[in-house]
Amino acid sequence: MTPPGALARLAEATRGTVWEDDLFLVGGSVRNELLGLPAGDDVDLVTRHDALALARHLAPISDHFPVTY
Repeated sequence: MTPPGALARLAEATRGTVWEDDLFLVGGSVRNELLGLPAGDDVDLVTRHDALALARHLAPISDHFPVTY
């Protein structure tokens, strides 16, 4: 499972934005969930919209420095 509360915080932060229904959970947190392993301490996301704008939008609620590619 993802870090406690992370998905709820993401849902709240993106409500009413272009990202509301366009965030996809990927990476280690998905792998760990499928393998029954403990959650990591980060969340990896993909969007079809502007990822840099998303990172800027989420920065105030993030515990981590956003990395964009």
